[in-house]
Amino acid sequence: MKAAFFKEHGGAEKVLYDDYRDPVPGPDDVVVRVGACGLNHVDILLLDGRFPPPEGLPHVNGCEVTGT
Repeated sequence: MKAAFFKEHGGAEKVLYDDYRDPVPGPDDVVVRVGACGLNHVDILLLDGRFPPPEGLPHVNGCEVTGT
């Protein structure tokens, strides 16, 4: 899949858009094919390191998505 993600903290120059591993859902999870994604202040806090990504790095941007 394609994704916007970062491997290290910093500014917008650290955001990559490239192939990324497909998610592996757990027994209580679902996978959503994202049609659109919005970035908000939480994404900026994660990117610049003021808030640690819950799963560590690399981290896929986008807290607000729509899809099927």
